[in-house]
Amino acid sequence: MEVNFYETVDDKLLKFAVIISRYKDKWVYCKHKERDTYEIPGGHREENEDIVTTAKRELYEETGALDFELEPICAYSVTGKNRVNETGEETYGMLFFADIKTFDKELHSEMEYISFFDEMPQNLTYPLIQPLLMEEYLRRKNKVAKVITVCGSYKFKKEMLEITEKLTLDGNCVLTPIELSKSDKEAYTEKEIMIIDKMHKEKIRLSDAIYVVNVGGYIGKSTKSEIEYAKSLNKEILYLEG
Repeated sequence: MEVNFYETVDDKLLKFAVIISRYKDKWVYCKHKERDTYEIPGGHREENEDIVTTAKRELYEETGALDFELEPICAYSVTGKNRVNETGEETYGMLFFADIKTFDKELHSEMEYISFFDEMPQNLTYPLIQPLLMEEYLRRKNKVAKVITVCGSYKFKKEMLEITEKLTLDGNCVLTPIELSKSDKEAYTEKEIMIIDKMHKEKIRLSDAIYVVNVGGYIGKSTKSEIEYAKSLNKEILYLEG
């Protein structure tokens, strides 16, 4: 799965609208009637429909939002087969942000209910796509200096959190891969671990640099793999040694 972002694309290419939404300082996510996962509001553009109209319609249908402020963020594309793209060809959409003030009492769509979160939920319908849309929105909103992925062994979790805080205070957008311990891996299926691995690589691909936490000269196998992947993409590589 590959996700790219654009300032503009031909309007005719835009097939989807995705609306990152907030309500009273909470992120708004939808739960489909036929799924046990959460998703950011959004959907297909109808024939001869303006893409802004698509965003407004989908936001109301999937969340019941009545009064809201809508802001276009950027265009994006997804290449690879997924739930809404059986061919895997590159498809384009428009990313929006909505600040919701009020909701209708009932939903009028395939969504069962909406939920409010302080952070992005783990069980997502589109785990390889929507986290990247959220990260791009946050990067643009905060006008960060750099996008940096922190890499390192799970045993250096404390040091990774410390450098994440420092880099964030310096104005960077910091992405921290999910580090799995042995007990964690036993709780995940092989397919889920593969998805997490793809998410790691996608974060590195979208970053300006990676920051390797290298305490005592130790670099684990998975971290070495991340370094090699970053090198193949000509990413800047920084090291925290101690």
